Amino acid sequence: EMDQRMDEWLDIVSTLISIPSENPPGDTTEIANYYTSLLEEYGVPYEIIDPEPKMPNVVAQFKGERGDPDDGNHLAFNGHLDTFPRREEDRWDRDPFSGDIEDGKIHGRGASDMHGGFTASLAAFIYLFEHKDKFQGKVTIAAVSDEETGGKWGTDYIVENYPKYRGDALIS
Repeated sequence: EMDQRMDEWLDIVSTLISIPSENPPGDTTEIANYYTSLLEEYGVPYEIIDPEPKMPNVVAQFKGERGDPDDGNHLAFNGHLDTFPRREEDRWDRDPFSGDIEDGKIHGRGASDMHGGFTASLAAFIYLFEHKDKFQGKVTIAAVSDEETGGKWGTDYIVENYPKYRGDALIS
């Protein structure tokens, strides 16, 4: 099923790459808006946590429906929306925000750190959400800002202030 949806996931990672989210300066509002529109499209409830207004974090959580919904483990996914700033623009052979897919490779700033990995986590999260009737426990995904400059307003802030999102296991 995941293989059959490969074009869906590739479109998502390509779009994420096409939205500049360099940190510094750290404004991730546009990419967070795209991400929330995806969650809405899939029918996933989410929360925006924005201790720093231009660095919103988006967290979604659901419970499995098999057995007692309060039993079971809590799996958390974490990934960041911001990217390292582009540098040495004369060394790029294409637009760093192209998201071009060519010869089985995706190109652009954030393809490997971290839009590619985050899209893989999102695909797994969406798959679990769509099959929540088959397991018990909780699943959380956090799309955080501010990773490239230390995480004070991203992961660190969520872990310190929102214990309900801390998992028993983490995939990052």
